Amino acid sequence: MNIPSSPPSNTSLSDAMGTSPLTMFLSLINYIVDHQGHTDPSSSLTDNIPDAQEYDFIVVGAGAGGIIVANRLTEVSNWSVLLLEAGGEEPSYAEVPSYCVFMQQTSSEVDWGYWSEARPNFCGGNGCSMQRGKVLGGSTTTNSMFYVRGHHRDYDEWARMGNEGWGYEDILKYFVKSEDNGDPNLVKTKYHGSGGYQSVEVYPYQDINTMALLKGLEEIGLTTRDINGEHQKGVMLSQMTAKNGERRSANIAFLKPIRGKRSNLKVLTNALVTKVLIDAYTKTANGVQYHKNGKFMTAIARKEVIVSGGAINSPQLLQLSGVGPREVLEPLGIPVIQDLKVGYNFHDHICSSGVNYTLTKTSQWAGLDAQYEHLTKYALNRTGPLSATGVAQVVAFKTTEYENITDYNDIQFTFENTHVGGVHPNSYYDQITVIPIVLRPKSRGYIKIKSKDPFEHPLINPNYFSEEYDIKILLKGLQYGIDFLKSKTFQELGYRLNTSPMHGCSKHEFASEPYWRCVIKKYSRTNYHLGGSCKMGPASDQDAVVDSSLRVYNVTNLRVIDASIMPFVISGNTNAPTMMIAEKGADMIKRDWNIKLT
Repeated sequence: MNIPSSPPSNTSLSDAMGTSPLTMFLSLINYIVDHQGHTDPSSSLTDNIPDAQEYDFIVVGAGAGGIIVANRLTEVSNWSVLLLEAGGEEPSYAEVPSYCVFMQQTSSEVDWGYWSEARPNFCGGNGCSMQRGKVLGGSTTTNSMFYVRGHHRDYDEWARMGNEGWGYEDILKYFVKSEDNGDPNLVKTKYHGSGGYQSVEVYPYQDINTMALLKGLEEIGLTTRDINGEHQKGVMLSQMTAKNGERRSANIAFLKPIRGKRSNLKVLTNALVTKVLIDAYTKTANGVQYHKNGKFMTAIARKEVIVSGGAINSPQLLQLSGVGPREVLEPLGIPVIQDLKVGYNFHDHICSSGVNYTLTKTSQWAGLDAQYEHLTKYALNRTGPLSATGVAQVVAFKTTEYENITDYNDIQFTFENTHVGGVHPNSYYDQITVIPIVLRPKSRGYIKIKSKDPFEHPLINPNYFSEEYDIKILLKGLQYGIDFLKSKTFQELGYRLNTSPMHGCSKHEFASEPYWRCVIKKYSRTNYHLGGSCKMGPASDQDAVVDSSLRVYNVTNLRVIDASIMPFVISGNTNAPTMMIAEKGADMIKRDWNIKLT
């Protein structure tokens, strides 16, 4: 196509960028992508169905879990599947890696807008933004695209807790099954695969600071390695759920290739499921109620209902349906069908900013003309700064003194591109922020509905820092962030520690423990790795909601398949593990309905 040599004539580039960079950039990229034929033609399919329509399986939620389950179940040609998503179609601009910062705003059209309860000891006392994707692809459409699987010990511990079949050697094949890895050297190992639906590769562009981080962290003792391979401890230019400079959400990877092509799959967007229909006498799930176009509708499931709403929406929906803690449901007048600890065991990888490197020689901030040039370059060949995420490509894992097993990392580091002037594509920055992440937090919170109203957000309390251990890990992580500056490479490039006190903590000596405790209290936040709220466990576990086949205890034909089933959140990002859970979950459904696995 012809790329315009300047912005549309009715728009001043400087005015557009000065007043609304989001509007300018996203408008242009939407125009360019749509006119290059990248728009999914299946998105124009009508998605209205009659009331009380019957399907073999109903899948609630079109994030990674729900989309993969729907894909795999419709491989059985005589099974019909309805996939319901509360949000709409994936916007064209979602494919641009550098724009993920815009996708992660709670005011975004593709976000649920969740906030946690305000507590004085985290997130500045104002509550935490709990960004969750409300769109086809779910949070895979809005996240930072890291492909990180966790540590093999995580899964072995799941199995040791009584979850048969969830040890690392049992689940590795499901990671490999999904994967189409773009690194031929990694594909040669047993840890990676090719030919799967999910593209996994590094971005096509790395700036000077990205490569410097890799070199510098290696200089201070972190080995460069495949953190999804035999060992996790070290540093890596992370592989991403991307291909050729474009995001590959679960929607693009798993749904687009089959949508409109498999007649046994029906996809409904903008359809909020408000209740799972469960026979109170037989305790059997037989359908769902959902809201679309201002009307309440029902759909009937002949075989199963699969809930894949994620760590917030799945427990909310179960509680609204009468499956949850008696002490939560009865005061709201909801009949208790099954008393289970739904919503408890909710936890997350808490992290904190506070350590900032000022870039005296290698700033990546770009002027307006350069930014427009980069946009044109991206539109033409999907390269340049917009095809990547700056230093946010680097991921590192380390073990602190608080972990007895030396190769079982308890802290993760990511790096953020920051600029004082506000929100911009994250390839433009003049400061690097070190983000330490608590990998195995001990604090546990909960999700509770506030009323019978399915449109009211639930009460979200992650209960961060209820355990001192979690604070100690972050204290150590922030100190490591300063220690990293001892690297010869960082010194040669002129990285300087920004010693200006963080707002609200200036009464403390910079870098003292009281100072860092103040910083953690005010600047801690979620790392968006939510899980555990519909815990998988054996029948002897009083906190378990689902068994090792992901079936809800004592409710027939009802499963949960998403990150909420994790007994504890794995040591890393949750996207790849959720895909694995869905792949394994789909196989278990097939097995239980006597379908031969291939």
